[in-house]
Amino acid sequence: MAHWLSLGALALASLSLCACTAPAAPAPQAPGHIGDAAFLAGVWREVQGESRVEEFWTGPAGGLMLGAGRELAGGKLEFFEHMRIEERGSSLVYVALPFGQNATEFALVSRGPQEVVFANEAHDYPKRITYRLAEDGTLLARVEGDGRAEEWRYTRAQ
Repeated sequence: MAHWLSLGALALASLSLCACTAPAAPAPQAPGHIGDAAFLAGVWREVQGESRVEEFWTGPAGGLMLGAGRELAGGKLEFFEHMRIEERGSSLVYVALPFGQNATEFALVSRGPQEVVFANEAHDYPKRITYRLAEDGTLLARVEGDGRAEEWRYTRAQ
């Protein structure tokens, strides 16, 4: 997502979350089940020249998916992040811990076939995280907020 993408997402260096925590936005959450995010399970990678962004997601189990992401430039680690998607009541929450610190939560605001969208309007950047599995099998991760947006196109790593 994430990098995120993305599996926070999620991607990494440019997806750096603020070192402070921000509560999930009070906007109404969309109903959801951990199975709605099952399409994220696996290892995802985007390579552009010397830059490589990866996300790793476990399959859904026990109401939870665990993820991790990293960005490498020229073989050097630039960013890493721990993520999770968890069921809370009748919805989902995306939790990001950039550099393994200070969790930031994003509430599920919409879902569709092979797509989940999380938001936290109280957070500085990003405010919105979207994961969508395209028909060609590419995982699209997008973060946006405050008039800017970034996107990653991951392919499944073998």
